[in-house]
Amino acid sequence: TDGIAKGYAVDEVAVLLDQLGVEAYLLNFSGNMRLKGAHLDGRPWSVAILNPVDRGTIPAAISSGEAIASSGVD
Repeated sequence: TDGIAKGYAVDEVAVLLDQLGVEAYLLNFSGNMRLKGAHLDGRPWSVAILNPVDRGTIPAAISSGEAIASSGVD
């Protein structure tokens, strides 16, 4: 249920930010992420997931207005 609650919380905060007219945000509640817009200078948000095996990162393809959830051993 922990993952469901965090995902729900991210969605609810995103709805509130949208209602307030916020044009850009990146929310991350312990691996449950949602983003909209871009950095103030126009660069797109970038998200990567930590690979617990080799401690490297895996780029995650996520576009504005989308969400992603991750889970791991750490």
